Amino acid sequence: MSSTSDKVSVETLCQTEFGFSPHILRCRRLGQVRPGRVQPVLVVLKSVEQAEFLISNAKSLRQSDNPQVKSFVYINADLTKAEALTAYQRRCRRRAAATYGSTAVPDDAGMNDVTEPAAVNSAHT
Repeated sequence: MSSTSDKVSVETLCQTEFGFSPHILRCRRLGQVRPGRVQPVLVVLKSVEQAEFLISNAKSLRQSDNPQVKSFVYINADLTKAEALTAYQRRCRRRAAATYGSTAVPDDAGMNDVTEPAAVNSAHT
């Protein structure tokens, strides 16, 4: 898929799901092509405000009328590897707390042998 069609896909998604047209400077696919997997798309917007709006409203995609968007499209901040790992570990602790039913969670709960976050910045358009 070319970056032009990625750009059009992101613009269409934003217009349909959020009711606004962002000013996209560029789009590019991240990582290597692997059969059966969709490469995340890094989108660079003209303003920080537009990016913050999309990130803060990303959860609303789970209520989309479009089943593809509802199940497969995720919007995440562009994090460094260290930031992504920290965010992943925080999610593991939160999920473990929900499982254990309290905030007193074992230090290693849900994080055994974790070296990298899974599916950070994943997107499907």
